[in-house]
Amino acid sequence: MSGRVEGKVAFITGAARGQGRSHAVRLAQEGADIIAVDICEPVRNISYEFPTEADLAETARQVEALDRRIITHKVDIRDYDGLKAAVDDGVAQLGRLDIAAANAGLGSSPYRAWEMPEEVWQDMIDVNLTGQWQTCKAAIPHMIDGGNGVALPGFR
Repeated sequence: MSGRVEGKVAFITGAARGQGRSHAVRLAQEGADIIAVDICEPVRNISYEFPTEADLAETARQVEALDRRIITHKVDIRDYDGLKAAVDDGVAQLGRLDIAAANAGLGSSPYRAWEMPEEVWQDMIDVNLTGQWQTCKAAIPHMIDGGNGVALPGFR
């Protein structure tokens, strides 16, 4: 471990498996504690397998095996209140927030663009666009308050 983020706290969405788990484990190897969230259930109209609470628990186990702290929450990034509560709880327990990785997202659907039902398109927009913005909206104030961000004039 080189300790590049020793003593920092990272918030990662979509952390139950795959790329999100990889981010959590790598940042923990580098010395960060982790706030990890994932939906842990299917999204309507999307046919591939979604992560489970057991997957999120496995991410926690891998991070803890590196002697790092991790706070996990089952939350949908489309639910701003739930997302904000998860970040707030993680910051309350871990003391700060330095890094935000807006990793959660829906992959391509089995539909061709012109055959995609509108509700599938809307779910993809709600997760891949609005959910990313809500992740930033929940995280950035903590980063600014901790001296790890910049508040532009007129935006604070």
